[in-house]
Amino acid sequence: VEIRSISGLPDDLQGTIELVEPVSCKVPNKQLVECTAELDASFTANRTVELDVDLAVSGNRTKVPGNPTFGSMPITLEMTRPLSTASFISKLLQLLALFVVVQVLLRALFTTWLAKWEGVELGSRWGTLRVEVDQVGSVTAVGGGPLAIDAASTMFANELEGRASSAVVDGITFEISWMRTFLGEPAGNPFIRRQRAVIRASSPTEHCIAPEGMELDSSDRLGAGLVGIQFLRCWVLRLPEGSSQMFEDGETVLAHLLVIFRPFDEAESTAAEQLNEVSDLITEVAGREIPRFIEHVALSSPQNGAEAEEVDGTNGNGRDEWEDDSVDSDDPFDSPSSSRSMPTTGPSSEPSTDDDWLSDPDDPLA
Repeated sequence: VEIRSISGLPDDLQGTIELVEPVSCKVPNKQLVECTAELDASFTANRTVELDVDLAVSGNRTKVPGNPTFGSMPITLEMTRPLSTASFISKLLQLLALFVVVQVLLRALFTTWLAKWEGVELGSRWGTLRVEVDQVGSVTAVGGGPLAIDAASTMFANELEGRASSAVVDGITFEISWMRTFLGEPAGNPFIRRQRAVIRASSPTEHCIAPEGMELDSSDRLGAGLVGIQFLRCWVLRLPEGSSQMFEDGETVLAHLLVIFRPFDEAESTAAEQLNEVSDLITEVAGREIPRFIEHVALSSPQNGAEAEEVDGTNGNGRDEWEDDSVDSDDPFDSPSSSRSMPTTGPSSEPSTDDDWLSDPDDPLA
């Protein structure tokens, strides 16, 4: 049996498959013999290919003994494309990019849902009272004593009843930052961030302290209060902008305290009882945050530079700025023979008189 050529390549494959060289195999009658031929393909593919093998059979058992018989038989080949390093890396990067994009989209959708607070109960109220704060964080009513508020002066917190991400109450902006929520909060490790929606309270004219403390950022002129993730037992202590210097001077600062109350119940949940519930927490948080606030403002304030040089008829070296140690030979009033002290003459070095000075031969005006 002689394998003479290969034919029947599918039309959708661009290229050729050829027999490297004809192969002959001796096949005894009624026996199976493995006959191997080498093919050369001008293309690569990952698929199954059906071809026709052109054969010539000769021997004494052909139809006409001694004359070869020609024919063909179908074969099936499994072609595989060799692995390309560049293609593998490219595909891997594409899959990685796709994974990152999917993760970012999922996180963005989750952030959009997460960056909104649950509204307060219907009928919730808010009220503001004047307080005094000292440098150690003690918060009392104006003139001293415990905190107190008149329930009739409170207002309904309609702005906070719906699910939202920002609202303004009594000049205080409550806001959840979408970008901060998307990036997450540091969790003790710079490479690990916890995704949590934090409500921040800020004012355009005051520093704010809230139940979770105070956020002090060097890029912001005023500190923002950290409320947390809900308005339960929420309050905001509002300090005037120049309060840090007043604390350093040992003065007491007049501030405002904004408190958000649950709906009032005459029997169990009055304004006085709710204010009493948060009073200890206000003092505790203020006592922790105010010293930190004073230190932060002191470190972030611009330095005045080097101490100012005393200028009282002297320059920076402590010398008279009009003083000139050099001697000008052309100056008739600054000759080497003259001095700032009275000249002396004679062997006894007695002080000279005015006549001596007028008769000085080196003085052109003598």
